[in-house]
Amino acid sequence: MNKRLHTYCSIMLLLIGLMIAYGVFVMIRSVHSVNNFTTQVEEARATMMRTHSAADSVRYKQLVEMKNMKVSDGLAIEIRTIDFNAIYPVTVQNQLTGKSTNVYAGSFKVPYELPIWATILHFLCMGIGAYAFLYILFIYLKLLRNFRKEENIFSLDNLNLLRKLAIFTAVGFLALVTGSGIEVYFAQQTLVISGLKVEYLSTLGIDSGPLEILSALIVYEVFAIGVRMRQENDLVV
Repeated sequence: MNKRLHTYCSIMLLLIGLMIAYGVFVMIRSVHSVNNFTTQVEEARATMMRTHSAADSVRYKQLVEMKNMKVSDGLAIEIRTIDFNAIYPVTVQNQLTGKSTNVYAGSFKVPYELPIWATILHFLCMGIGAYAFLYILFIYLKLLRNFRKEENIFSLDNLNLLRKLAIFTAVGFLALVTGSGIEVYFAQQTLVISGLKVEYLSTLGIDSGPLEILSALIVYEVFAIGVRMRQENDLVV
């Protein structure tokens, strides 16, 4: 039994590590995207200065305007992917044929502006979520150590760790959903398309969160029963 739990915890530890690695990858990719955009601005400027072309001039002005887009408090405009429930098709013009075409849109990258209070709240929620999941990683490391050392895993120490695991799983999930919800709320204020409704379940990523919280609570309750049974057996002996 201990070997099986050790294997499960090792797999969970690996999955959490992969999630953290993916988050770092997304962050690096975002920084690269910003640098790439700055390069585009400089290349457009160089082309404009070299050719004095009106088309290049327009392109350069468009890029500079995008680069300098600011809200009143000085924060840059962000972009959020919004998933839609395409009940009806959206009519768009096919640039290749010039004819109108009906399409079912799945998602759009929508630029949005956050007021200063929403920005602070957003980063606070994301910070809490990041701390919660890092602490969950620490809990799994301690559980992994305990499962390897102890003959009987049904101890009060492991039970307390599992209770913290359930609590921080819920806290991390709620914090991240709240932070994403702030982004989605302001993003959907900038784009309204007839026949499309925002798909909150997929946009906020809340489809698997409740199951994870429920699974953590079930494991905690199973361990609580095991601890009580062990204590009763110790009293009988």
